[in-house]
This record gives sequence, structure tokens and C-alpha cells, in this order.
Amino acid sequence: MVSIGALIERQLYPTNAKYSLELNNIPVDITCRSKDSTEFNKTFALEVESLKRITDALEEELGMS
Repeated sequence: MVSIGALIERQLYPTNAKYSLELNNIPVDITCRSKDSTEFNKTFALEVESLKRITDALEEELGMS
């Protein structure tokens, strides 16, 4: 599980990390200095959304939510 998250995280970091914050209702802009945010496409978004669903389910199962 950790290795899947690490692979997703490094694929356009920090843009995808900022998108993850947006999914958690933290208002941020995905624009950043180190990466071209226009490269952040639907595939990247789906990967981050999938990781969030997995994390949310795991937290619920462990009683952490």
C-alpha cells in the first residue's frame, strides 16, 4: 500500500499533493513553481482520487475517521 502511494505521490509532485489538499476541502491552487501544472491531467487526478478513497476506507476500517 505504501509503495503504491509513493509512486502516485512522486508523479508530478507537488502539484498532485496540492490537488489532494483540495480533495480534503483545503482551498489551494495546484499551480506551483517546480512543475508545470498544465501537465496535471485526468489520469493524475484519478490516481490521487483513488488513493484518497483507499486511505479513507482504511481509516474508517481502523476507526480513525
